Amino acid sequence: MGELPDRFWSKVDRGGPEDCWIWQASTKQSGHGQIRVGASPEYAHRVAFKLKVKDPGDKDVLHKCGNPACVNPSHLYLGDQADNLADASNRGRLPTGKNNAAAKLTEGDVLEIRNAYGPNKSMRSLADEYDVSPGTIHSIIHHKTWSDV
Repeated sequence: MGELPDRFWSKVDRGGPEDCWIWQASTKQSGHGQIRVGASPEYAHRVAFKLKVKDPGDKDVLHKCGNPACVNPSHLYLGDQADNLADASNRGRLPTGKNNAAAKLTEGDVLEIRNAYGPNKSMRSLADEYDVSPGTIHSIIHHKTWSDV
């Protein structure tokens, strides 16, 4: 890796050992740092993990602190894509409802579903009517999704 560690750590504002260490150079729109390693850019937090802990290989490097600019190795851990998506969802960073470009339903559909559900209209029949899963209908009715509607 040659000069990479020196070049990398010179771009980090290190606080105390428990503080977030903030990447001070180029960032992606998401706020994650990036650094060129060889011919390609890499996420700064992945490089920090590789330099101080181990090569993450195919695993995702996730932030315990939730700060995408943080490269403190003690704030980073390995996970898979499901862990990464769950973390993003728990932190409210995934587009939901009308902001989700892949949403099949509209706000109007959601209101109709909530109003229609009852003794005469089952989750299964609503799912068939709106071409979604019964689980989707359940989440809508119980305000687990589309909670802002």
